[in-house]
Amino acid sequence: MSLHPAPQEQDLDSLAAFLKAAGDPLRLEVLQVLGQNSFGVLELCEIMAIKQSGMSHHLKVLAQGGLVERRREGNSIFYRRRLPPSDAATGPHVSSAAVPAHCESAVCVSSQSVNGGSCLQYA
Repeated sequence: MSLHPAPQEQDLDSLAAFLKAAGDPLRLEVLQVLGQNSFGVLELCEIMAIKQSGMSHHLKVLAQGGLVERRREGNSIFYRRRLPPSDAATGPHVSSAAVPAHCESAVCVSSQSVNGGSCLQYA
């Protein structure tokens, strides 16, 4: 008998998408940039010095992982870093399966060593 219920398949799929999105150094840099403002694909291409097709792919992975939000204005799509939902009584809600206990929120920005182990830094 297990004290912890088995994770739902959907939860595992969401966690896998999140980890895939957070597992690439360029995508982490994009998240840092998107923490400052919302940007269009071409603006991000200039900032990160990569081609539009590559940036579009990275933004798609970030969106599938739930780390960015898209906003369409005419023919342009703007991206911004997605904030975790918050509850007025308890503060930000983040699935404990997605974030280590010593990290406080679900937007990964860099790696660091914490409490004798390594983890991703969340901001």
